Amino acid sequence: MTLLLIYLTLAVGVSFVCSILEAVLLSITPSYVESVAAQHPKRSKVLVIVKERLDQSLSSILILNTFAHTMGAAGVGSQAAYIFGARWETLIAVLLTLVILYFSEIIPKTIGALFWRQLALPSAHTIYWLIKLVYPLIWVATLITKPFKKEGQDEVTREEIIALASLSHRVGSLVTQENDYLVNVLKLHDIKTEEILTPRSVLHSLEEDITVTEALAFEKTKEYTRIPVFKEEQDN
Repeated sequence: MTLLLIYLTLAVGVSFVCSILEAVLLSITPSYVESVAAQHPKRSKVLVIVKERLDQSLSSILILNTFAHTMGAAGVGSQAAYIFGARWETLIAVLLTLVILYFSEIIPKTIGALFWRQLALPSAHTIYWLIKLVYPLIWVATLITKPFKKEGQDEVTREEIIALASLSHRVGSLVTQENDYLVNVLKLHDIKTEEILTPRSVLHSLEEDITVTEALAFEKTKEYTRIPVFKEEQDN
């Protein structure tokens, strides 16, 4: 029975940790890494390294997780058959599958996805040392996946920044004016001059020799901060 519990703990416990690490790693955004790096340069070094070497980080987690699953499940199966008999193998396999599904996949990944900000730095340090531990296996995995890698990194597009600003506005991180300002600035690149010009028929302008009092007498003067000034004729 002792061996059965050891194998079960190995299969579920190690996988539980690996699932949390994976969920946290994939939830960490580039903007969060930049923010932490700016505020805590020394503490964030490992976090930056782990995110930059994302393929190695994921490989280290998956390697350990696969070992834990395979060895743990095989050990539990053999010990359970030895203790309870072969006739209970199917039931034991079903129960073990459910335990692994909930306690080493669903629950830990939910925890990692919800609390990734709090777990980001400790998870980064754990992954950093895990990479060193299983590096020979990672090296083999790198050789296998190398043909599938593409040159350079994915770029952040204007549309993604606009979507992020809108999301921040919805959750209350940005006020309406801040959101509108960011969106308008990012869309300015695609706006043509003719779209923002004031039509001649509605243009409000003032003669150069008019007094301030006379200028303020016009209602439209109060509507603008920049008013064209002309000499003799408006088209001059």
